[in-house]
Amino acid sequence: YLCSEIVVPVAGGALLRHPVTCPEDLVAAPKLVLSERAHLWSEWFDRCGVTTPLKHLVHSFDQFTLTIEAAKSGLGYALLPRYLVEKELAAGDLGVVLDAPHATQKAYYLVIPEGREEKVKLFCDWILEQVKFRPLAKTVQSGSSSPL
Repeated sequence: YLCSEIVVPVAGGALLRHPVTCPEDLVAAPKLVLSERAHLWSEWFDRCGVTTPLKHLVHSFDQFTLTIEAAKSGLGYALLPRYLVEKELAAGDLGVVLDAPHATQKAYYLVIPEGREEKVKLFCDWILEQVKFRPLAKTVQSGSSSPL
């Protein structure tokens, strides 16, 4: 097990100056989505107890890197896995706009062919060190005060 996927609502650019105090503040705001995860905002709003048809300004991208760059530029709010934007958050290029993490159904594992454990041990140790925040998805609750 490497990590589960916890997404957080983030923004960059001028959007960081707009206060977001509750999920409803994001209903009519421009949103960025990864095309293969078009349902993620709906799931997040549902988890937050907000019913909304996502008709408002949704920009779709086919790669995480493009979504991250669009969010950094202030083109919209994005739900992104925390582990993918740690550098941008630390640098101030992105900010978590609301303490409302959402655990998706995705998780990541290291898979090693039998008999090769010793050959990849250094890599495994390194990658585990790189992923500093490794919660199990079921332990993260929306609105928790976890160190997201």
